[in-house]
Amino acid sequence: MLVILKNKTDDEKLSNLLIRTSEGFQDTSEFLHALDILYVLGLIDFDSSMETIKYVN
Repeated sequence: MLVILKNKTDDEKLSNLLIRTSEGFQDTSEFLHALDILYVLGLIDFDSSMETIKYVN
């Protein structure tokens, strides 16, 4: 999760986020689990229509 939060950029496309952080995860499922946890903790929000992520302060 820290890999995602390290250089956060609002309105970043999820595909770009995966590419940018891919070295920090073993596979895509681990990346998705990290996103799930960040979402449940209220640290990120998704805009499904734009396929972007927003960070909540």
